[in-house]
Amino acid sequence: MSDLEALPTEAERMKARGFVERSGMVVAGALPLGEMEKLGRAVTLSRAEQARLTSWADPGSWTDVGGNRRRVRPGLGKFLFKVGGRPGIPVALKLTSVEESLHNTNKRWNLEGEGT
Repeated sequence: MSDLEALPTEAERMKARGFVERSGMVVAGALPLGEMEKLGRAVTLSRAEQARLTSWADPGSWTDVGGNRRRVRPGLGKFLFKVGGRPGIPVALKLTSVEESLHNTNKRWNLEGEGT
């Protein structure tokens, strides 16, 4: 929702907010706490839904509890589908191994340190 504020004119900002408010479905990914009030003006979110979205925004840890491996961000590939005032449906995108090999834009950040 903060991106809407970057539009050059107030008329454009109002039009963009209207699109979100009138949409039949909103898909939200990880969001910082500061976005909740802005999003809440357009979409009704329960406290549990807000907590879920903000927990996904956590960057994760540098290492796991006992090792050197970085933990994957909690919100990676996770989205909340909201339809009207109904409870949101959380989904997690899972790539197949073929998709991962074709679209691995993080090769330099390989968690195993293999550099593939």
